[in-house]
Amino acid sequence: MSQQAMQLFQMNLVMKDRVIELKSMENDLINMIQTKQQIPQHRKMKGVSDPPTQSCAYFLKSLLQWYDAFLSSTVYANMNDALKQKVLDMKPSLFQLDEALAKIRDMPPDRTEDRKKVFEESVHPAVVDLQNVTHDFVGQNSQFFSAQNQSLLAYSADMERNQMITIAAAMLFIILITFYARHLLQPLNWLMEGIGKIRKGDANVVVRKRGNDELGRLAEQFNAMTTEIRSHREHLEDMVAKRTEQLLEAKSD
Repeated sequence: MSQQAMQLFQMNLVMKDRVIELKSMENDLINMIQTKQQIPQHRKMKGVSDPPTQSCAYFLKSLLQWYDAFLSSTVYANMNDALKQKVLDMKPSLFQLDEALAKIRDMPPDRTEDRKKVFEESVHPAVVDLQNVTHDFVGQNSQFFSAQNQSLLAYSADMERNQMITIAAAMLFIILITFYARHLLQPLNWLMEGIGKIRKGDANVVVRKRGNDELGRLAEQFNAMTTEIRSHREHLEDMVAKRTEQLLEAKSD
């Protein structure tokens, strides 16, 4: 669709250039009629040095060649029916313009009034019709561009909205993962705190147990270990106390 839009945009530029050239050709032709200049045939154009004569004859020939080539191009084939009809509407005016120019060319240069009459009755109306068809063609293309632009704006808005939703979902996912990680690692933190207290000599520490998973069983083993440590310490203290008492009795004796 973007390639079609680019092709139609280029056609707008071409059509606008043709309108300017049509008006220039019309002005050159009336100047040639008023100054009683002979309009040469296309095959005699090589030796002509007069710019108005060149622009008038060359332009009509190139316009007809461009029109025939455009009807067989892929750009024309890809157009919708309305735009194709606008292009086909140019054909009668182009033929009328070619026939009128041939009539003026066949008239002697001194028959100024007769040549002006052909110009006013055929050339000028044909140029006006071509200009109107070209303006309609450009206008319809502009509507197409406007519709495409609205479609692109809506697509861009949808993309922006989807991006915001994706970013919000990603942030929520990160927050959930963070809380879940904290929840999952909390029993390990309790174990690390218990180990730290034991290293400081506090054997009365009891680690909290959460659930019956691996971490819960690890907490149970840790608490059983601290219980055994307390028991061994108490037994050792009793043995030390008894041995001290025996030594004191022996010393007294």
